[in-house]
Amino acid sequence: LVSKKLYSVPENAFVTIRRVELSSDTKNATVYYSFLGDEKMRAKVHNALSSSSSIIQKSLASALQTKNTPKLLFKEDSLFEELVHSRQITEEILKTNEE
Repeated sequence: LVSKKLYSVPENAFVTIRRVELSSDTKNATVYYSFLGDEKMRAKVHNALSSSSSIIQKSLASALQTKNTPKLLFKEDSLFEELVHSRQITEEILKTNEE
């Protein structure tokens, strides 16, 4: 549903929706995403997602068939990057201990 609506996401960016947090009043939803790509692409991906939010909301409204459709706010999920960084640190420690 979402991928069909993201016309302005760079072709070489692999975007994954990681999780969605719905506010208690169901009026807002924070959509956490991650992507594979370089630093130059970070802003492009965020802008593409943010500018597509109203289009995605309309699609969700028809798919969900609920009274209200939450307003979408896109945030980059840094969990993947944190895991990669933690692994690099662990590998460096192990390498140092082997020497």
